[in-house]
Amino acid sequence: GLLAALVCLPAYVVSLIRELTEAKAAAEAASQAKSRFLATISHELRTPLNSIIGLTGLIKNSPLDSEQRSMVRSVRSSARTLLSLINNILDFSKLEAEGPFSSIHARADGERMLALLCASSGRMADAEAHFARALEVTDEEAILLNDLYVYNNPWSIQANEKHTSYAAMMRLGLPVPDTWMLPAKAYEHADDLEPTLRQYAKMFSLKEIGEKMGYPFFMKPYHGGGWRGVTRINDLTDFQRAYDASGTDLMNIQKAVVPYDWFVRCVGLGPQLRKVNYDPSAPLHDRYTMDIDFLSPEDASLLEDTTLTINAFFGWDFNSCEALASGGTWYPIDFANACPDSQVTSLHYHFPWLIKANLRWSIFAAATDRPMRRNLDWEPFYKVADRDLPPRERLSEYAKIAHERFETEKFRDFCRSHLGHLDELAYEFFGSARLREAIRQKVTALFPTHEIDEFTELFWSRVQLWREQEGARGDENGF
Repeated sequence: GLLAALVCLPAYVVSLIRELTEAKAAAEAASQAKSRFLATISHELRTPLNSIIGLTGLIKNSPLDSEQRSMVRSVRSSARTLLSLINNILDFSKLEAEGPFSSIHARADGERMLALLCASSGRMADAEAHFARALEVTDEEAILLNDLYVYNNPWSIQANEKHTSYAAMMRLGLPVPDTWMLPAKAYEHADDLEPTLRQYAKMFSLKEIGEKMGYPFFMKPYHGGGWRGVTRINDLTDFQRAYDASGTDLMNIQKAVVPYDWFVRCVGLGPQLRKVNYDPSAPLHDRYTMDIDFLSPEDASLLEDTTLTINAFFGWDFNSCEALASGGTWYPIDFANACPDSQVTSLHYHFPWLIKANLRWSIFAAATDRPMRRNLDWEPFYKVADRDLPPRERLSEYAKIAHERFETEKFRDFCRSHLGHLDELAYEFFGSARLREAIRQKVTALFPTHEIDEFTELFWSRVQLWREQEGARGDENGF
């Protein structure tokens, strides 16, 4: 009996292992099918749920009685809870189905993402014009409840308008030109307006302010953007005329930097930076010049460190810094530009860089589960500011903090390891009929009918110049 058992046992074990292996394979296939099904269903459910959350957010701000308001709150709360559960299902099912970072469909997905970014670029400003506050609230809720990662800390954007940002960078020792705030010329009607003004308002003299600031200077809305309401003030007559026309806007006046050698807009997206020679006097489609390598290495490095410092300080992933060079000094003049101009009709030659930078940083943040920095910690910057350091050395120390917060080296390694194919993909895409049609659609939306063909060809040709001069060789060192 023992001999028979010794003979039969190996055969039985082999059979058992075969059965277990087949069962394991079947279970894994079923698990992957389940995960793919859950991932697909989760995607299909999230879109209407987000719509419900957004629409109920708008409804709750409309006139409602107490019972209606309670019902809206219940619907909104239930939708948020369900969305959170679905997000968890999606996260785990995708990991089971494909692993943490799958490149199986990288090329096809990359083409779709490039097309999506090109088509949507510039629409954020359009959306903000109509639904700004509703969108902000929805993002804030998602950050707090669902750990959503968004570009640019929304609380920082709301709190740190241009005048505050000037003050903060002056505190860090950046050479921001003298900038003052003017009271509004007019006020919205309120029942207590007159007694409030009589008790608290103080008379002031534009003549004295102009003399103290010194002509020329620029006047611009403290919350402005896109060069709206920007006026060069050469004398008291200009000052009086511009102030009278300012209405209810609070206005900044800022000492002019004249003459200047360079006007550069440095765009930052995460740790990726693009320095553009800017001509504010040109038509909008020509303001971003197509110069490359026009700065010395020292000037380029200083502008990069300045932009990184500003963006990391305020918690902004995507922002631009405008700076003027005069007499060997770079003066940051405007840098509260979170989500700056992103349209192909403005950026043209530089548009592919922005799309690639956006794609890299989005994928990195998603694939590495980069946490949203909800709070702003300024103390490390202040500690550097209070040290007795030469200006350039101090700026370098600020930039070290910025690189740490943007995880620059981790991001670079990620781009090298996982996104090496992006250069080739982008080169092909930006020469495609699909991109040309996207340009035409944008031009059609913005330009008169008789100019559509002319400007479609203009912006297309500038993108092709980028392909020839930069796209063909790709990006060095990861990004």
